[in-house]
Amino acid sequence: MAKRIQVPVQVALQPGGSAPARFWREGTVYTVQRVETVWKETGAWWDGEGERIYFRVFASSRHATQTGYYELCCLPQENTWSLVEVLD
Repeated sequence: MAKRIQVPVQVALQPGGSAPARFWREGTVYTVQRVETVWKETGAWWDGEGERIYFRVFASSRHATQTGYYELCCLPQENTWSLVEVLD
């Protein structure tokens, strides 16, 4: 089951800057173990929305209960990241 949450997060990129290595949510650091998939979507260009890049990652924190799949979204034109979904 997935939980849509859409909250801003800070992200540190892997060397080379192509994918997330870690992200922070509510004071907790999540380490990305692997990137499962990446895709791009184009927003409503007529409303000024740009491209969005999504990363589905398997990540863990120091708390075993917070290990799992997470979906991160990057808005490259704004250089912002959000956690959009937590998958159980």
